[in-house]
Amino acid sequence: MEHTLLFEGVPQSRGRYEFTVFLYVDPPMTYIEETGQDEDGMCSQSTSKSYVIVIH
Repeated sequence: MEHTLLFEGVPQSRGRYEFTVFLYVDPPMTYIEETGQDEDGMCSQSTSKSYVIVIH
């Protein structure tokens, strides 16, 4: 599955810009009858990735 982060507009300043995208997901909760527990079934509920864009 591919997702896109889109920037639109006309740059006002040249330079090198660093930014980080954070993603947080609320997992679906599944009730397990055998254990009587709720289980989210996800390894991690958050992630992040850093990017750099250069405007010439």
